[in-house]
Amino acid sequence: MPPVHIDGQEADPREPVGPTDHLGFPLRYSYRRAFSEMELLDAFGDGQIRFEKGMCHNFLTRGDVDALSFLKAVVRAQRVGDCIVSTWCVDMNDVKQLRKWLDDGRIGHLQLFLGEIYVHGRHGFEVGDYRKVFDGCDNVRLVVARNYSKIMCGRGETFDFLIQTSANINTNPRIESTCLIIPPDESADDMFAFYADFFKNVKNIKAI
Repeated sequence: MPPVHIDGQEADPREPVGPTDHLGFPLRYSYRRAFSEMELLDAFGDGQIRFEKGMCHNFLTRGDVDALSFLKAVVRAQRVGDCIVSTWCVDMNDVKQLRKWLDDGRIGHLQLFLGEIYVHGRHGFEVGDYRKVFDGCDNVRLVVARNYSKIMCGRGETFDFLIQTSANINTNPRIESTCLIIPPDESADDMFAFYADFFKNVKNIKAI
């Protein structure tokens, strides 16, 4: 099966990866991640990502900052206990990055919600390949639903966060908008509970 292009990304997880970095990620992927993270730093002007409580940062990017870079900035700043990630589609290497954060203790518990693109392996995606990445993990919930929302939120050691974005969790060249919210302490519980209460009732499509 030839690779399928979605959002400009070769998405078949079974294709050869070529040269890899010291963590086993394809060099092409690692270089893209590094570029994305540097562009995100530059967006703050002084190269410092600020997570002050009560702040809301809005971004409009031109395909130069990937959605996962926002979450990486958060887990680099602190350990995250509970994390919800919702997206329509996700790249295999990004799934492996999520697993690494779980193994390293950067994320304590992950709920990952994907779209119906994964039903019956549409477009070359196989949810079974993604499930295998989390083999041995008892702190992951992976759900495939009729889902198109792009949200990342969590409860951290020092601050909670919400990332609302138009982007899927993969590399793509499109113009995207993202909002990073760090709620004040008095509303942090309500913010996370809103998403946790909604997604706890989202179940797998019966077809998978």
